[in-house]
Amino acid sequence: MFCENCGKQVPENGVCGCAQAAQSQPQQPQPQQQPQQPYQAPAQSDNRKTYSYLSYIGILWLIGMFAAPEKEDPGVRFHVGQGILISIVMVAFNVFGGVIRYFTPDGLWGLVNFCIWAAPLALAIIGLVNVNKGQQKPLPVIGGLAFYK
Repeated sequence: MFCENCGKQVPENGVCGCAQAAQSQPQQPQPQQQPQQPYQAPAQSDNRKTYSYLSYIGILWLIGMFAAPEKEDPGVRFHVGQGILISIVMVAFNVFGGVIRYFTPDGLWGLVNFCIWAAPLALAIIGLVNVNKGQQKPLPVIGGLAFYK
């Protein structure tokens, strides 16, 4: 006859040593080990960078100005202020361009019109690069005039 636990031949008394040892020690449940998976942080909705990007695209700075709770974030407020300045410059340049168009020869008007669109576009690109880098650097020439902070 053989032991059901260890498979050894059982002595004539019919009791194996492994069965006696198992009975004398209380059995503790073995904790089940679950396979370890790498930790992944839960995805958080962080719209601050999105609103900062939108600040440099036309009048979409209005979204960052009124979006709660990001409207209280100092970084979003900074970039919204810079976007407002770009919008003001764009309107001013268009008014200026409309007035001087009548006093400018056609050949020179092409250069003036290019400057009217290129300057605010360059400022917007600089602002977008600053957002991408996570910086709050004022825009060249007009950045210090921001009144919305």
